Amino acid sequence: MTLTSTDFSKRLAEVRARIKLAAENASRDPHAVRIVAVGKRQPVEAIIAAHAAGQAEFGENYAQELKHKRAELKAHGLTTQFHFIGRLQRNKVRHVIGAVDLIHTVDSPALLEAIAKRSRTHGQRTHLLFQVNLAREPQKAGCSEDDLPNLIRQAATTPEISVDGLMTMPPMGLDHETVRPFFVRLRELRDRLVADPALPTVGGLPELSMGMSDDFEVAVAEGATLVRIGTLLFGPRPT
Repeated sequence: MTLTSTDFSKRLAEVRARIKLAAENASRDPHAVRIVAVGKRQPVEAIIAAHAAGQAEFGENYAQELKHKRAELKAHGLTTQFHFIGRLQRNKVRHVIGAVDLIHTVDSPALLEAIAKRSRTHGQRTHLLFQVNLAREPQKAGCSEDDLPNLIRQAATTPEISVDGLMTMPPMGLDHETVRPFFVRLRELRDRLVADPALPTVGGLPELSMGMSDDFEVAVAEGATLVRIGTLLFGPRPT
């Protein structure tokens, strides 16, 4: 079934209402939380419908899919903000730099340097988040908590890089109270890094990208500023 802008508008309003309630219950400003609509494997027509419904920011997992959708939107005379939220390989960096507003998934010195090198070529400053694998799941990307200070030091000496915050993906399938500690840990980790006098200042790390369709309300309650919502907005992914 083709997604219409009316369909998306209704779903978007429902998600925003849930964010508003979760934020207010936690004494937070709902406007401090932004929705990144995850378009992974969704057709370009669905992105166009979402754009028409007022959605401003979109997340993509694959560099080639991002490149294709961006070109299609441009052909329709549309511009929007893209976030890269998938695992980023160094040989794909060239497809992402200049095409996205924020990269959520930087997790190693080598990837950071590849992004900086490509950013220098483009003459731009690239905004990114450090992805932290709090559960230390071997199948997932993300650096350890212990790796972050050195990444921050490296970024602080790289003028082509702006570190805007942190991102995490807790283990799948957890209930809300079991997943909550991972969101708490990311917020507390950010606060410790910002307060550490031994670390260079990198702008306060204001963004916390955490929470998806199944758990975004818990993430909002614990400080998320970016929630990555796919299924609730677009419906099931095409097979």
